[in-house]
Amino acid sequence: MNINYNKDQKELLSIFFKVVQSSLPDFIGEDEWKGYAHGVALKFYRHITTIRKLFPPKFDSINGDRYVDFATLKVIERAAFENFLVFAHIYGAKDAKLGELRFLIWKCCGLMARQKLKLAHEYKDQIEFEKKQIDELWARIKLSPLYDQFSKPRKDRLEGGDWMGVNKMSDLAKEASVQFYYEKMYKHTSGYGHTGFLSVMQVNQANDLPTQIRLAELSLGTSLVIMANFLTIFTSLSPIAKQVLDSDPNVPVLFAMWNFRDQEWYEAIEKNRGQAK
Repeated sequence: MNINYNKDQKELLSIFFKVVQSSLPDFIGEDEWKGYAHGVALKFYRHITTIRKLFPPKFDSINGDRYVDFATLKVIERAAFENFLVFAHIYGAKDAKLGELRFLIWKCCGLMARQKLKLAHEYKDQIEFEKKQIDELWARIKLSPLYDQFSKPRKDRLEGGDWMGVNKMSDLAKEASVQFYYEKMYKHTSGYGHTGFLSVMQVNQANDLPTQIRLAELSLGTSLVIMANFLTIFTSLSPIAKQVLDSDPNVPVLFAMWNFRDQEWYEAIEKNRGQAK
Protein backbone atom coordinates (compact mmCIF):
# COMPACT_ATOMS: atom_id res chain seq x y z
CA MET A 1 0.00 0.00 0.00
CA ASN A 2 1.34 3.42 -0.98
CA ILE A 3 0.79 5.69 2.04
CA ASN A 4 1.20 9.45 1.73
CA TYR A 5 2.08 10.24 5.33
CA ASN A 6 2.66 13.92 4.65
CA LYS A 7 -0.72 14.45 2.94
CA ASP A 8 -2.66 12.49 5.57
CA GLN A 9 -0.98 14.33 8.43
CA LYS A 10 -1.68 17.72 6.89
CA GLU A 11 -5.37 16.87 6.45
CA LEU A 12 -5.86 15.34 9.89
CA LEU A 13 -3.99 18.15 11.65
CA SER A 14 -6.28 20.69 9.97
CA ILE A 15 -9.31 18.70 11.10
CA PHE A 16 -7.90 18.47 14.62
CA PHE A 17 -7.55 22.25 14.83
CA LYS A 18 -11.08 22.88 13.51
CA VAL A 19 -12.65 20.35 15.85
CA VAL A 20 -10.93 21.62 18.99
CA GLN A 21 -11.32 25.32 18.15
CA SER A 22 -15.01 25.01 17.29
CA SER A 23 -15.80 23.27 20.58
CA LEU A 24 -14.93 26.22 22.84
CA PRO A 25 -18.60 27.10 23.60
CA ASP A 26 -19.09 23.61 25.07
CA PHE A 27 -16.32 24.22 27.61
CA ILE A 28 -17.01 27.81 28.70
CA GLY A 29 -18.27 27.87 32.27
CA GLU A 30 -17.58 24.18 32.82
CA ASP A 31 -15.70 22.79 35.82
CA GLU A 32 -11.93 23.29 35.82
CA TRP A 33 -11.19 19.64 35.13
CA LYS A 34 -13.20 19.63 31.92
CA GLY A 35 -11.92 23.04 30.82
CA TYR A 36 -8.35 21.79 31.04
CA ALA A 37 -9.09 19.38 28.18
CA HIS A 38 -8.45 22.35 25.90
CA GLY A 39 -5.09 23.02 27.54
CA VAL A 40 -3.97 19.43 27.05
CA ALA A 41 -5.23 19.56 23.44
CA LEU A 42 -3.27 22.76 22.79
CA LYS A 43 -0.03 21.25 24.08
CA PHE A 44 -0.65 18.16 21.96
CA TYR A 45 -1.46 20.25 18.86
CA ARG A 46 1.81 22.17 19.17
CA HIS A 47 3.81 18.95 19.43
CA ILE A 48 2.22 17.70 16.22
CA THR A 49 2.71 21.00 14.36
CA THR A 50 6.39 20.93 15.35
CA ILE A 51 6.68 17.40 13.94
CA ARG A 52 5.14 18.73 10.74
CA LYS A 53 7.57 21.66 10.56
CA LEU A 54 10.61 19.43 11.10
CA PHE A 55 9.63 16.80 8.53
CA PRO A 56 10.60 18.57 5.26
CA PRO A 57 14.34 18.38 4.46
CA LYS A 58 16.38 21.36 5.68
CA PHE A 59 19.52 22.94 4.24
CA ASP A 60 22.61 23.07 6.44
CA SER A 61 24.29 26.35 5.52
CA ILE A 62 27.56 25.27 7.16
CA ASN A 63 28.27 21.98 5.37
CA GLY A 64 25.86 22.36 2.44
CA ASP A 65 23.92 19.16 3.19
CA ARG A 66 20.18 18.62 2.95
CA TYR A 67 18.92 16.52 5.86
CA VAL A 68 15.90 15.55 7.96
CA ASP A 69 16.40 15.75 11.73
CA PHE A 70 14.53 12.52 12.46
CA ALA A 71 16.25 12.22 15.86
CA THR A 72 14.52 15.35 17.17
CA LEU A 73 11.28 14.12 15.60
CA LYS A 74 11.55 10.95 17.71
CA VAL A 75 11.90 12.99 20.90
CA ILE A 76 8.81 15.07 20.09
CA GLU A 77 6.94 11.95 18.98
CA ARG A 78 7.51 10.50 22.44
CA ALA A 79 6.32 13.72 24.14
CA ALA A 80 3.18 13.78 21.98
CA PHE A 81 2.45 10.14 22.82
CA GLU A 82 2.79 10.80 26.55
CA ASN A 83 0.55 13.85 26.16
CA PHE A 84 -2.11 11.63 24.56
CA LEU A 85 -1.78 9.02 27.32
CA VAL A 86 -2.39 11.59 30.07
CA PHE A 87 -5.34 13.01 28.13
CA ALA A 88 -6.82 9.52 27.66
CA HIS A 89 -6.26 8.68 31.34
CA ILE A 90 -8.23 11.70 32.53
CA TYR A 91 -10.75 12.39 29.77
CA GLY A 92 -11.19 8.87 28.46
CA ALA A 93 -12.31 7.57 31.86
CA LYS A 94 -15.61 5.69 31.58
CA ASP A 95 -17.05 7.64 34.51
CA ALA A 96 -16.94 11.46 34.64
CA LYS A 97 -16.43 11.39 38.40
CA LEU A 98 -13.38 9.19 37.95
CA GLY A 99 -12.06 11.55 35.28
CA GLU A 100 -12.48 14.51 37.62
CA LEU A 101 -10.75 12.64 40.46
CA ARG A 102 -7.84 11.78 38.19
CA PHE A 103 -7.56 15.42 37.14
CA LEU A 104 -7.50 16.62 40.76
CA ILE A 105 -4.76 14.12 41.65
CA TRP A 106 -2.76 15.09 38.53
CA LYS A 107 -3.06 18.79 39.39
CA CYS A 108 -2.23 18.26 43.05
CA CYS A 109 0.89 16.20 42.32
CA GLY A 110 1.98 18.84 39.81
CA LEU A 111 1.70 21.58 42.40
CA MET A 112 3.53 19.40 44.92
CA ALA A 113 6.41 19.00 42.46
CA ARG A 114 6.78 22.78 42.27
CA GLN A 115 7.00 22.97 46.06
CA LYS A 116 10.27 21.02 45.84
CA LEU A 117 11.89 23.41 43.36
CA LYS A 118 14.36 26.04 44.53
CA LEU A 119 12.66 29.09 43.08
CA ALA A 120 13.63 32.76 43.37
CA HIS A 121 12.34 34.71 46.38
CA GLU A 122 9.90 36.62 44.18
CA TYR A 123 7.82 33.43 43.87
CA LYS A 124 7.49 32.96 47.62
CA ASP A 125 3.89 34.23 47.81
CA GLN A 126 2.85 32.01 44.89
CA ILE A 127 4.42 28.97 46.50
CA GLU A 128 2.65 29.70 49.80
CA PHE A 129 -0.66 30.11 47.98
CA GLU A 130 -0.19 26.82 46.16
CA LYS A 131 0.70 25.09 49.42
CA LYS A 132 -2.77 25.98 50.71
CA GLN A 133 -4.26 24.84 47.41
CA ILE A 134 -2.59 21.45 47.84
CA ASP A 135 -4.12 21.00 51.31
CA GLU A 136 -7.56 21.94 49.97
CA LEU A 137 -7.21 19.61 47.00
CA TRP A 138 -6.23 16.63 49.14
CA ALA A 139 -9.14 17.30 51.46
CA ARG A 140 -11.43 17.25 48.43
CA ILE A 141 -9.81 14.15 46.90
CA LYS A 142 -10.11 12.17 50.13
CA LEU A 143 -13.85 12.81 50.24
CA SER A 144 -14.29 10.85 47.02
CA PRO A 145 -15.69 7.32 47.39
CA LEU A 146 -13.63 6.41 44.32
CA TYR A 147 -10.43 7.40 46.11
CA ASP A 148 -11.38 5.06 48.95
CA GLN A 149 -11.09 2.20 46.47
CA PHE A 150 -7.39 2.92 45.87
CA SER A 151 -4.95 0.61 47.67
CA LYS A 152 -3.02 2.04 50.61
CA PRO A 153 0.38 1.77 48.86
CA ARG A 154 -1.05 3.65 45.89
CA LYS A 155 -2.51 6.35 48.12
CA ASP A 156 0.78 6.71 49.98
CA ARG A 157 2.72 7.24 46.76
CA LEU A 158 0.21 9.71 45.37
CA GLU A 159 0.06 11.67 48.60
CA GLY A 160 3.85 11.83 48.42
CA GLY A 161 3.50 13.45 44.99
CA ASP A 162 4.67 10.43 42.97
CA TRP A 163 2.13 10.71 40.14
CA MET A 164 4.52 9.38 37.49
CA GLY A 165 5.51 6.43 39.67
CA VAL A 166 1.89 5.38 40.11
CA ASN A 167 0.80 6.15 36.55
CA LYS A 168 3.53 4.49 34.53
CA MET A 169 3.37 5.08 30.79
CA SER A 170 3.14 1.33 30.14
CA ASP A 171 0.02 1.15 32.31
CA LEU A 172 -1.53 4.22 30.70
CA ALA A 173 -0.84 2.77 27.24
CA LYS A 174 -2.63 -0.44 28.18
CA GLU A 175 -5.51 1.57 29.65
CA ALA A 176 -5.81 3.60 26.41
CA SER A 177 -5.61 0.43 24.27
CA VAL A 178 -2.43 1.55 22.48
CA GLN A 179 -0.04 -0.88 24.11
CA PHE A 180 1.03 -2.03 20.64
CA TYR A 181 2.77 1.33 20.14
CA TYR A 182 4.37 1.26 23.57
CA GLU A 183 5.80 -2.18 22.88
CA LYS A 184 6.94 -1.46 19.32
CA MET A 185 8.06 2.17 19.33
CA TYR A 186 7.92 3.98 22.68
CA LYS A 187 11.03 2.42 24.19
CA HIS A 188 12.86 3.13 20.94
CA THR A 189 11.90 6.82 20.98
CA SER A 190 12.84 7.00 24.66
CA GLY A 191 16.36 6.06 23.61
CA TYR A 192 16.49 9.22 21.51
CA GLY A 193 15.35 11.37 24.44
CA HIS A 194 17.98 9.84 26.75
CA THR A 195 20.74 9.57 24.12
CA GLY A 196 20.90 5.79 24.17
CA PHE A 197 23.61 4.11 22.12
CA LEU A 198 21.18 2.83 19.47
CA SER A 199 19.87 6.34 18.80
CA VAL A 200 23.38 7.65 18.13
CA MET A 201 24.21 4.62 16.00
CA GLN A 202 21.08 5.16 13.90
CA VAL A 203 21.90 8.85 13.37
CA ASN A 204 25.40 7.88 12.22
CA GLN A 205 24.13 5.17 9.88
CA ALA A 206 21.28 7.18 8.33
CA ASN A 207 23.64 9.35 6.31
CA ASP A 208 21.52 9.69 3.17
CA LEU A 209 18.35 11.75 2.71
CA PRO A 210 15.98 8.93 1.58
CA THR A 211 16.77 6.92 4.74
CA GLN A 212 16.26 9.98 6.93
CA ILE A 213 12.90 10.66 5.27
CA ARG A 214 11.82 7.05 5.77
CA LEU A 215 12.68 7.20 9.48
CA ALA A 216 10.92 10.55 9.83
CA GLU A 217 7.77 9.14 8.19
CA LEU A 218 7.45 6.74 11.11
CA SER A 219 6.95 9.76 13.38
CA LEU A 220 4.27 11.10 11.02
CA GLY A 221 2.53 7.72 11.19
CA THR A 222 2.58 7.77 14.97
CA SER A 223 1.19 11.31 15.02
CA LEU A 224 -1.69 10.20 12.77
CA VAL A 225 -2.64 7.28 15.02
CA ILE A 226 -2.59 9.29 18.23
CA MET A 227 -4.37 12.27 16.62
CA ALA A 228 -7.24 10.03 15.51
CA ASN A 229 -7.42 8.43 18.97
CA PHE A 230 -7.23 11.84 20.65
CA LEU A 231 -10.14 13.14 18.53
CA THR A 232 -12.24 10.08 19.36
CA ILE A 233 -12.00 10.90 23.07
CA PHE A 234 -12.23 14.68 22.65
CA THR A 235 -15.43 14.52 20.62
CA SER A 236 -17.07 12.48 23.38
CA LEU A 237 -16.74 15.59 25.58
CA SER A 238 -18.33 18.05 23.15
CA PRO A 239 -21.41 17.74 20.88
CA ILE A 240 -20.10 20.63 18.76
CA ALA A 241 -16.73 18.90 18.29
CA LYS A 242 -18.45 15.67 17.27
CA GLN A 243 -20.64 17.48 14.76
CA VAL A 244 -17.63 19.19 13.15
CA LEU A 245 -15.70 15.92 12.99
CA ASP A 246 -18.60 13.94 11.54
CA SER A 247 -19.33 16.58 8.89
CA ASP A 248 -15.81 16.60 7.42
CA PRO A 249 -15.74 14.56 4.18
CA ASN A 250 -12.11 13.46 4.70
CA VAL A 251 -12.69 11.88 8.10
CA PRO A 252 -14.09 8.46 7.03
CA VAL A 253 -11.04 7.63 4.88
CA LEU A 254 -8.52 9.02 7.38
CA PHE A 255 -10.11 7.26 10.35
CA ALA A 256 -10.40 3.97 8.45
CA MET A 257 -6.65 4.18 7.95
CA TRP A 258 -5.41 5.63 11.26
CA ASN A 259 -8.02 5.31 14.03
CA PHE A 260 -7.07 1.91 15.41
CA ARG A 261 -6.22 0.50 18.82
CA ASP A 262 -4.76 -2.70 20.23
CA GLN A 263 -7.51 -5.04 19.03
CA GLU A 264 -7.30 -3.89 15.41
CA TRP A 265 -3.50 -3.98 15.53
CA TYR A 266 -3.31 -7.55 16.80
CA GLU A 267 -6.03 -8.72 14.39
CA ALA A 268 -4.02 -7.25 11.50
CA ILE A 269 -0.88 -9.08 12.69
CA GLU A 270 -2.77 -12.39 12.87
CA LYS A 271 -4.25 -11.79 9.41
CA ASN A 272 -0.79 -11.14 7.95
CA ARG A 273 0.56 -14.26 9.61
CA GLY A 274 -2.27 -16.29 8.11
CA GLN A 275 -1.58 -14.93 4.63
CA ALA A 276 2.12 -15.68 5.00
CA LYS A 277 1.50 -19.42 5.62
